[in-house]
Amino acid sequence: EHIGDKDIDGYISSGATESNLMAMWIAREKLRKYIDISNIVVLKTKLTHYSVSKAANILNIEGIEDIELDKDFSMSIPVLKEKLSRLSDTGKGIIIMNTSGYNVTGSSDKFDEIDQTIESLPTKIKENIFLHLDAATLGFVSPFIDDKYKYLKYRNVSSVSLDGHKLGLIPYPCGLFMIRKGLSLNISKNVDYLGTQDQTFLGSRTGASAS
Repeated sequence: EHIGDKDIDGYISSGATESNLMAMWIAREKLRKYIDISNIVVLKTKLTHYSVSKAANILNIEGIEDIELDKDFSMSIPVLKEKLSRLSDTGKGIIIMNTSGYNVTGSSDKFDEIDQTIESLPTKIKENIFLHLDAATLGFVSPFIDDKYKYLKYRNVSSVSLDGHKLGLIPYPCGLFMIRKGLSLNISKNVDYLGTQDQTFLGSRTGASAS
């Protein structure tokens, strides 16, 4: 609820590297139902955490492009708009990786304006866009300080990475992966011997962080 929506899915992860991979995995599986993997593009900046490029490699997503930075070290909205227009015209699936608290600069992408940009697009194009927010650095505390950082109040933010073991001062490993209700079903796998489903990357993992 403190990040803008209480009706969500997610789990305690090993950290933002895993959480970012989860977001991109789910996005890829959602998009590939009607778009070939070769037509999926990841949009980021040169300041985006390296785990995003690592995840793209693991997921066999070859289309990955850097959007220019504004003077305040955030993703350029005008350049993003032009890129979205060009890519949507060619039927591409688009994964936008935003950041709240870049490691090097402390700056954040204007996810509120990017949400509005996506909202203004035709529905058919919006369906081909998945917006993830890597808030590993600021996300554990900022929502308590400023309502702007209630990330999931923005309709087009699909998922968020948080790290409790950064400013939350929780012992490692304590990442948090949060995603809109139902989207995790895109990677859900049956576990026959347990009679349940797994919607995580690591599967079995420690419960110490949760306690």
